[in-house]
Amino acid sequence: MNWDQLKEICYAIDSLGKGIYGFGSNAAEKHRLYKKYLPFLFSADGRIVSRDGKYAVFASDRAYRALKLYKGLSDSCSMIDTQRRVEDAFVDGKVGVIISGDWLLKRIRNENIDIDFVTTLIPGPKYPWKSFAGGEFLAISENSTNKAEAARFIEYITSAENQLLFCKANYTATPSSKVAAKDEFFRSDPNLQTFIMQLNMSQMVTPMPQWVYVEDIIEKALEEVLFNDAPAAETLYEANQKIKELIFKE
Repeated sequence: MNWDQLKEICYAIDSLGKGIYGFGSNAAEKHRLYKKYLPFLFSADGRIVSRDGKYAVFASDRAYRALKLYKGLSDSCSMIDTQRRVEDAFVDGKVGVIISGDWLLKRIRNENIDIDFVTTLIPGPKYPWKSFAGGEFLAISENSTNKAEAARFIEYITSAENQLLFCKANYTATPSSKVAAKDEFFRSDPNLQTFIMQLNMSQMVTPMPQWVYVEDIIEKALEEVLFNDAPAAETLYEANQKIKELIFKE
């Protein structure tokens, strides 16, 4: 699916009326709103900082096009609410397309929700493309007196065998082991396979100690454009300047 096809589908669903929305757009919810925009930014090959980490590049044409797409959907055919309420509306058959995670697959399964749905890769301008990859980290403290034991424990819980056991028990689509991801458990389930494929096509933000502050700058910029009708290009430029000042002290 590409961006034009996404818009066509969302508009068609929204035209059904009777409280039906084409797209689920996140409200100004901290630590969540930016995660709905970044997949479109990354699918447009946009970035927040350059690959070498030397420049802030958020005020790009790619960032602008991604934001215009998201705002266009948000303004024209969306239910705008918290992530939880958007997901509630989706499983109730009131929202056609949402961006969510494998936790929703688990909810649908555990609650025996009767809904006809499909999962698909994040649409790009011309073809399915990147999503935003987050995650957690396992680390060993420099001051630990049990470094060897800690390393063995990390190896144990991240082994292919144990990751597969965990994912089967928890119905989770994102094992930390690439070997486990090739198991029949994932390959035989179309929805889990979508997440495995998307993970292989996803992008993390450039590592930076100031990330939590950069995230806040991005979310505030998105809020201004999406909910206060601030001009997209100027707002992206202002956000980029703040990111540049924060990271590079310029």
